[in-house]
Amino acid sequence: MYLNKLKLSNFKNITETELSFCKNINCLVGENGVGKTNLLDAIHYLSFCKSYFNVIDGNNINMMKNFLQFMDTTLLMKILMKNFLVA
Repeated sequence: MYLNKLKLSNFKNITETELSFCKNINCLVGENGVGKTNLLDAIHYLSFCKSYFNVIDGNNINMMKNFLQFMDTTLLMKILMKNFLVA
């Protein structure tokens, strides 16, 4: 299965973005702290329903928001903050 398009809302430091991918090689380029690793973690989360880095799901939600949302062309995943206990 190929990931063609990914839309993220409120995942860690990514407030809102929509990305399209090609079938060959895709490169993520940017300065430190702009969200390259968070984007990879979002793809991991979409694939395995868990973060590679955080065991507490609520820690993946942007601190200023109460939900996070992933969407590709075949799947929509919306997680509300009220479902999680954040320490």
